[in-house]
Amino acid sequence: MAGESVQSSQTSFTFHNVLVVVVNLLAIISICFSYSFSAFKLPLKKHMSGWNEADLNFVYQAAAIGQNTVVHLGMFCDRFGSPSGYLISALLKAVGCFGMYYCAVTHIENVWLFGAFFLMDTQGMSSGLIMGLKEVQRASPGKFGGIMASLSKAAFGFGAVVHVSLFDYVYTPDVEKHFLCAGILGVSTMLLCAMIVPSKPPEAPSKKVDDATPQEYNKEEKKALKLKPSPAEETGVMEIICSKAYLACFLGMFVTWGGGMVWTANLASFSAAAGMSNPKQIRSYFYTAKTLSSLFIGPISDLGGREFWYSMTVWSMCLSIGIMYYTNSQSMLLAATVAGLSWGSIATLIPIMSKKLSFKNMGTLYSLAKFAGLLSSIGWNYYAAQTSQALTKPDEKNCSMVTCYNDSFWIILLTTMPVALFMVYWTADSLLVANKKTKKD
Repeated sequence: MAGESVQSSQTSFTFHNVLVVVVNLLAIISICFSYSFSAFKLPLKKHMSGWNEADLNFVYQAAAIGQNTVVHLGMFCDRFGSPSGYLISALLKAVGCFGMYYCAVTHIENVWLFGAFFLMDTQGMSSGLIMGLKEVQRASPGKFGGIMASLSKAAFGFGAVVHVSLFDYVYTPDVEKHFLCAGILGVSTMLLCAMIVPSKPPEAPSKKVDDATPQEYNKEEKKALKLKPSPAEETGVMEIICSKAYLACFLGMFVTWGGGMVWTANLASFSAAAGMSNPKQIRSYFYTAKTLSSLFIGPISDLGGREFWYSMTVWSMCLSIGIMYYTNSQSMLLAATVAGLSWGSIATLIPIMSKKLSFKNMGTLYSLAKFAGLLSSIGWNYYAAQTSQALTKPDEKNCSMVTCYNDSFWIILLTTMPVALFMVYWTADSLLVANKKTKKD
């Protein structure tokens, strides 16, 4: 990938291709430590005795900024590829996880410092994920594109399950060990990828010019033969960003990715406020649903109607928030499962949609779309944290769900419903255009 982004020219799997796919999937599993915040949030609050709900929200928002402000990382990975992208990821993961470990061990309760380390960790996670997604696609035959995207995102979802389970059943309440082991796992797997993944794609078999198809000529040959460039070559990245299709991708991430981050940040607080006796079960349902939907939505969308399935993620996330609001969180298990299905689906579909718009600029488009989720999650999480903190009595650790969070659910619904309606229009329009094209052909 060094210096350029090209789509896979593989027609079948080789041993090295399989090895590249396997190590990248393992690396993706190992780097998503930040999703275990839903498990270690309250033990961390207890460990850092001077922290309150607003401090925890600040720490998580720092992580959210690191996870979603990644356009620069996407551009870096598109330009330099392996091993540079993996090495940057390893460095950021090391600074982040080992920095949080140091803060926890020495009881440094400075939220700015801890938040900065958490931001570094999620920057490393995002860099590793961008590299993993692209290299898995590169090492795989094109006909397996949807399946490999699903496997990659399912690995990411499974990584969340692994890290949450490790804390719930192995490390709890020892946050220090959790941070240390996450750093060791993330750094070691990123370094392994840097050693195994080739810095340049394998050369395709040479062909005579007479045997080449128009798509296989380089720019100079096309110019000499007076061939028109492909639509992908004609379309610049800014033109793609301003298109209706990318606007739908961006707004979909605003609702679904942002909503998923609200769930991740507040699962523990929601459970405590609702008086739930099974917070581990709720976390398990949420992340298991995320993993399964990530795995299956790719092959399902390959059958057709990808725009419909992408829009479905928005409608499902709105439904999960609606369930929380209208049932006073008494159906939280159902709501968490629906939210997990929605979040896992868009996690798989957004790189597929970005690749469909432009493989060359896939990393940039994917990274920019994630920024939409950052914008919404910061606003929603800030409002939820400030509201719950203000309504919590001095002698209480958590107030009731109806008192503290129902207003937040209502605000989220108000800001997401216009997007949900736009997605109805975009889906119908896309299906009509596709139907007309089919009839014309």
